[in-house]
Amino acid sequence: MTSSALHTPSTPSWAAEMAAAGKLPPRYAEQTRARFDALAAPGLREGATVLDLGSGRDPVYPAGGRPAGLRYIGFDVSAHELEMAPPGSYDEAIVSDAAVPVPALEGRCDLIVSWQVFEHLGDLPATVANLRRYLTPDGRLVAMLSGRFAAFALANAVLPTRVGNAVASRALGVPSEDVFPAHYHHCHASALRRAFR
Repeated sequence: MTSSALHTPSTPSWAAEMAAAGKLPPRYAEQTRARFDALAAPGLREGATVLDLGSGRDPVYPAGGRPAGLRYIGFDVSAHELEMAPPGSYDEAIVSDAAVPVPALEGRCDLIVSWQVFEHLGDLPATVANLRRYLTPDGRLVAMLSGRFAAFALANAVLPTRVGNAVASRALGVPSEDVFPAHYHHCHASALRRAFR
């Protein structure tokens, strides 16, 4: 299956809206998502099990654009976020911190997708170890994340939490209580290589 056969929006709804409003560069909404979809495409097949890490209210692959017979699992630290997803988004929903092992997922996932979640994780190495256990022997993980040295990540590091939360709330158009803190722990090339070694 090629990425053009996925029948998905070019990017999650929040990112598409931000790109349309000029708050994200066009490459983010087009080229980055196209590359992500191309890498995920082999795992998006009939009979596969997909885990959407940090999916919440906005699954990476909405229900209407998935191949028939695909099992789609939503995984988020917030039950509220999962409940806000459109009806039919998930065949199964798991509420847990990603750094805490979920034995019921071990060896079940043909594909794990994660869109802009790694920077929010407190313990990326523990999460990566768990994700490895959840994958089938030929499974794959496809993740898009914001790097620790991006301009907004550096601003996040120096702004007081209250101010950063208010800015993110306004930029994303969500209530401040729905803004998850971004840590950017291990979100740079050498740390990622160590975590995935």
